[in-house]
Amino acid sequence: MAASQHLHCFYITATIITYVLTHSCADGARPQDLGTYSLQQQAPTNPIHTDRFGVGVALPVTAGPGGGSYVVTVGFGTPKVDFPLLFDTGSDVSWVYCHSCSQGCSPGSPTFNPSLSSTSSSVPCKACDYTVEYHDRSQSIGVYARDTISLADTESQEGFIFGCAEKVSGDFGRTAGVLGLGQGQFSLLAQTDPNLFSIFCYCLPPTDSGTGVLWFGVQAMESCRPGASKMISLVVDPNNNGLTNYFVKFTGITIGSQRLDFNSLVSSPMSTIIDSGTVVTRLPPAVYSALRAAFRGMMSGYPAAEPTNLLDTCYNLEGREQDWTPPTMVMHFEDSVDVGLDPSAVTLREGDGESASRVCLAFAGNGDENELTIIGTQQHRGLRVYYDINGQKLAFAAGGC
Repeated sequence: MAASQHLHCFYITATIITYVLTHSCADGARPQDLGTYSLQQQAPTNPIHTDRFGVGVALPVTAGPGGGSYVVTVGFGTPKVDFPLLFDTGSDVSWVYCHSCSQGCSPGSPTFNPSLSSTSSSVPCKACDYTVEYHDRSQSIGVYARDTISLADTESQEGFIFGCAEKVSGDFGRTAGVLGLGQGQFSLLAQTDPNLFSIFCYCLPPTDSGTGVLWFGVQAMESCRPGASKMISLVVDPNNNGLTNYFVKFTGITIGSQRLDFNSLVSSPMSTIIDSGTVVTRLPPAVYSALRAAFRGMMSGYPAAEPTNLLDTCYNLEGREQDWTPPTMVMHFEDSVDVGLDPSAVTLREGDGESASRVCLAFAGNGDENELTIIGTQQHRGLRVYYDINGQKLAFAAGGC
């Protein structure tokens, strides 16, 4: 797909920055303000855990329209209604289009109607309205529902609490909601069997027409688990904002033979997350400027091309498409873990694969140093991304789909 087609969905399900449970108007209460980087939760009663899922689950993953976002099919209710959902490690709440949706739901998409499900039950909370706001200010607003979730033809869990969206703003493509894989109490991981869902892994489709896999449990361990020396420690939100994302200590990048150590480029420690809902990695301004300068030096023999939206460093390879290869790139993390990127992860090419004549550096700069650094899915290409929640470890394992 063209780079410009990728760009419109950079933040389809990017890092959740606001999560609010609001009281209904019937309670006479005002909704809580949506504050940047706030997380306020009023949990329903105890989530249900079960061991019914057996030893593992594997869900096919497809690329969303325009590329960059990734979709799995999940069923809700009895009889089961299948929903194509963006799976997002950057947020907690799963939600689907509600039958009563009055704004923003895609025509023809499936909707959830609790009155048509024999397993639907009331949510044990006093006021069950919700608002989820994402990094790009897109929103899902609605009420909580409780019903059976089905992750494969033979695997289901009763009593799963999720959002039934009545108003949606933003571009979610031709999907019907989000599957939240964060670490918060409303996520899929928190509401289901901890023996299974404390470990998951995914490999993303190598092309927009290809298929990847999202594994849980034993299947994730068998498919993705690297050696102990390759594991990256997860850390709590360094800024104490209560975010439940997957934070890591990202220390540097080597491009070609030039190593960029971040501690010499930024004045304060970086807060870095791994996010399956963001496409292009976002870096602090000084870090991005140094990376861009190094890349430009390596591309000095090629004519520059016009920038495209977020990507400001592009080149024209016309007539030399087959001979060009991107520079090597390695990401460095705490615990002396080095992750070599697949060549396809370094740049975005506009056109048809290796014949594309326009190439752009697949990284972007944040507006200021205090914004989250986000390692997005473009840099996950060619890797298997492994999450161990109980062990608080993460790994990028070699071998894509």
